[in-house]
Amino acid sequence: RTDPSWIPWCRLPRGWNLVPGEGLDDSVKEKVIAPFDWGTHLLVLEKGMAYATQGGKERGKPGTLQMLWEMERGPQGIKLQSLKATHSYWHGK
Repeated sequence: RTDPSWIPWCRLPRGWNLVPGEGLDDSVKEKVIAPFDWGTHLLVLEKGMAYATQGGKERGKPGTLQMLWEMERGPQGIKLQSLKATHSYWHGK
């Protein structure tokens, strides 16, 4: 299980939005998400759709959907929910 205190709130800069996850063109997955590590192992899009980056290639093929992550929205911004069971390996056990 991921420790909830470890997951920070993230405030997007003014005028920024999360990339829509549904209907994402395959060329975006192949040319934007897959070739780079983005400083993380998963790139989380709108509605919690998490895609593997080069940084997460040991756990999944870059550019592929790895999970749907629950997101919380609040005055502090956006926060991913803690993971339980099999998916908690993304952040250690």
